[in-house]
Amino acid sequence: MPGYIKPPSNQYIYSSSTVDGARIMTAASEYGFRNKLINGDFGVWQRALSANVPSNSNTYCADRWAIQSQNGTAVVSRQDLTPGSIPGLETQYFMRVVQAVGTANTLVIQKIEDVRTLSGQTVTLSFWAKASASITLTSRLDQDFGSGGSARVANGGSSSTITTSWQKYTHTFTTASIVGKTIGSANYADLFIYFPNTSVVTVDFAGIQLESGSVATAFEFIPQQTELALCQRYYQKIDSSLAGYRYYGTGNVVATTQGKVYVPFITTTRVTPSITVNGVANTALMHGANFPTPSSVSADSATINGTGLFVNGTGFVVGQGCIFLSNNSTGTSIEINAEF
Repeated sequence: MPGYIKPPSNQYIYSSSTVDGARIMTAASEYGFRNKLINGDFGVWQRALSANVPSNSNTYCADRWAIQSQNGTAVVSRQDLTPGSIPGLETQYFMRVVQAVGTANTLVIQKIEDVRTLSGQTVTLSFWAKASASITLTSRLDQDFGSGGSARVANGGSSSTITTSWQKYTHTFTTASIVGKTIGSANYADLFIYFPNTSVVTVDFAGIQLESGSVATAFEFIPQQTELALCQRYYQKIDSSLAGYRYYGTGNVVATTQGKVYVPFITTTRVTPSITVNGVANTALMHGANFPTPSSVSADSATINGTGLFVNGTGFVVGQGCIFLSNNSTGTSIEINAEF
């Protein structure tokens, strides 16, 4: 047909209904963002590119994804995806999880803000995976009603046997209704994909998607900058990796041994976050013609838009304005954590 441009296949679903013999094409999602998971293509790794997971703790590495190893240890890392190895899924990276102890139960977890998400309906999880040996993975979407809310609900899950080559797997299950439930603060839907405690095994994950309905549609690609901004609602790392000075915030010297500065966040966080400042030796508090090196930096207070930092040291001039900055290539990092 002249002038006809075929729309991307991952944005439309062809129904069984017809008009004049032609199948009807409808939008797969009226508003986009079919995937309720953030960073399902593992493109954002603000914390690090690999991490050791200690026993019985949640460890974040790829943004929004927590790895938990119950009664054992695990290792998580970013890996490059060979172009063309998964036809139709041209993502750049995949996530590798190594269950390092055979008696462990390793869990891949993402907590989805708002327990109302996908409640009382059929939902479908789809993902690409391969393993070092055949292994059964089970998924589940629980509902946590938060502080002051109703008791947590564990919804029934679904399982697949993962092979040693890349394949797409689909898990469909029904979540409980929230009718009559009390929704408290910090509530969420809780996705689990968990390993059995049978052996040391390596499992690779790519293109994870969770959506409404009983059909697994093609993986929804989100622009990189949009994905990063979504991740930064939960975690931000403001750091300097370049030679020279980097500005972090401004403030005032409040004592000869202390300045107080305000550091604006990259984006608004989910809740008031916890703050960690690393690399204090690589910072300076500039005021007047002075560049004293702080002895320590600690958080005074935080909001969802920025944080006050106490910069401690000597040689500060009371009443002067000041600028907190890094002063060499190793730099400083400020971690802003608003995860559940």
